[in-house]
This record gives sequence, structure tokens and C-alpha cells, in this order.
Amino acid sequence: SNSPWEGAMIPTMMAFSSETWRPPKCSFPGGFFHLNVYPSGTIDVPTLNEENSWDPTMTLPEILFTIQQRLCHPSINSPSQAGAYKFRVDNGKEA
Repeated sequence: SNSPWEGAMIPTMMAFSSETWRPPKCSFPGGFFHLNVYPSGTIDVPTLNEENSWDPTMTLPEILFTIQQRLCHPSINSPSQAGAYKFRVDNGKEA
């Protein structure tokens, strides 16, 4: 897919709530450099946001696929890291 993340093995933390209507909290190690990952490592994916479009019937493979898609196709309209945003705008490359 011409993404720098293609084939990468990235440790991912997923914390599921006992309240099944809440989305899991998903994160990478702190300092992960990506346009849609906060410096803390929290992954910014709208479908995993309780206030947006979280669907409690999402399966684990669907959640992982959603995260994978966000890595490969970042949203420049909702940057989570200033440095990654600047890199993307200045270089037109994935960050």
C-alpha cells in the first residue's frame, strides 16, 4: 500500500470496559509518531469514540482493521500531533 507501516508489527494496548457499550481504549507506546496518534500513544479513530460512531457490535478484527486503515490513510483534518502534522504538510508524506 506504499505506507511506511506496511508489514510493521506495532505493540498495541487495548483496554476493554466491562460496560460493553463503551469502546475499548486503544494505544501504541508513547511517542509513536503519526498524524492521528496522540503523543501519549492514544489512537485517534472516530469509530472508537463513544460520542461519535462507536458500534458496540464491532468485533476485534473490525477494530484492528479500523486502526490499520487509520495508520495507512491518516486524516489530515483531525491531527493529533503537531510535529506529525507539520511533517505531513511540509513533505506530503505519511506521518
